[in-house]
Amino acid sequence: MKLSPAPLFLLWLLAAWGSPAVAAPGSNLHVSSLELVSGEGEAQLLERTDTALRDLISRTLREHPQLQATFHEFRATLQEAEVVGRRPDPQFTFGIFIDAVETRVGPQESRIGLSQMFPRPAKLRLRKRQALERAEALWEKLFALRWRLIHDLRKLWLERGYFLQAAAITRENIGLIERLLEIVETRFAVGETAQEDLLRLQMDRARLEERLRDLQDQARAHETRLALLARMPPGSPVPVPGKPDRTPIELDPQVIAGLVRQGNFELRALGDQVEAAEHGVRLSRQDGYPDLTVGLERIQTDESPMNVRGNGKDPLILALSMNLPVDRRRLRAATDRAQETRSARVSDREAREIEILAQLETALYQLREARRKIDLYRSSLIPRADQTYEVVKNAYTTGAASFLDVTQILQQRLEFRITLQRAIVDHELALSEIEMLAGRSLRP
Repeated sequence: MKLSPAPLFLLWLLAAWGSPAVAAPGSNLHVSSLELVSGEGEAQLLERTDTALRDLISRTLREHPQLQATFHEFRATLQEAEVVGRRPDPQFTFGIFIDAVETRVGPQESRIGLSQMFPRPAKLRLRKRQALERAEALWEKLFALRWRLIHDLRKLWLERGYFLQAAAITRENIGLIERLLEIVETRFAVGETAQEDLLRLQMDRARLEERLRDLQDQARAHETRLALLARMPPGSPVPVPGKPDRTPIELDPQVIAGLVRQGNFELRALGDQVEAAEHGVRLSRQDGYPDLTVGLERIQTDESPMNVRGNGKDPLILALSMNLPVDRRRLRAATDRAQETRSARVSDREAREIEILAQLETALYQLREARRKIDLYRSSLIPRADQTYEVVKNAYTTGAASFLDVTQILQQRLEFRITLQRAIVDHELALSEIEMLAGRSLRP
């Protein structure tokens, strides 16, 4: 007998009916390419960045393999959310009676069935939300990595610029010693100065030349590291940093600490992991409830030689079944495990917040110290050292000052200028680290 398709169609419709919709926690979760990833804080920072460095940062953010790996992991977790948030596939069964079962209406030859398990809707929602929270955590981690790479690039850029500036200052001082050496040699030739002064000046020149070679070597090392981090093709010229001459800024520690607590991408990622663990606790409690399975089965029956009512009619069986979560010990253990996982994630976030705030305090101190040094050396010490050098040099040519006075002020002048460059770089490095921790540009 032919079976009406209505019951089977109804069961198929129930099986194909989608799971309850769960909104994604962030609109950025649908970004399909790493090149489309961007943040407002990054854009503001790059607008205030040197063009050459901005190009290096853009290249790195597009091509760095660690970013690629995190982005693909993020996309995979999104697909996982689609998988765990849907009902399982329906089950199709087919069986043939080896020995036909004789009934009044005819022998039963085979059976065909279709069943569908319907998990509790809360389970599906919680599974999907948990996966989406993990995806959101990876999204925040992606931005934390981007800011870390930006800071690393800026650090290499600034350090290389410092070594190049220090080398230029050292080279200038070598030129001053060369000119002073001519004066000393002239005076030594006529017996107006001792050979000791000539030898000391030659030793100073050799010492500065060795220092110059060391500075140049460190600049080349930073150039190589910069090219590797930016994934530049071998042999490509690395842009030369300009002189960092920005005005020092002052930041309010309490305001900055608030911005870091709110905007730090690592803390936000750990917060998302806490939310995912919380969903895990709720999901473990749902496992104590049974899941319903609905099935429809048709038994194929041949016609009987007897002329009876319903001869050859195929019987239909509507089946309902459910699992019985009777092992309460296992269920309690699963809930306890989920609660311990949540507690661990909360502790992880608290510990990391302490570390980040301590790192912030150190960076703020370095910023203040660098600003004080810049003000002191730029406005006071270096101008006075330049004036003193000119006075002592002129006095030495007339015999009113000793050679030791000249070498001392020359060495002091060199150290002052190099210290100023170091303070300028330290100020920019501290600011870069604070911006990395806050996840935004802080320059007005």
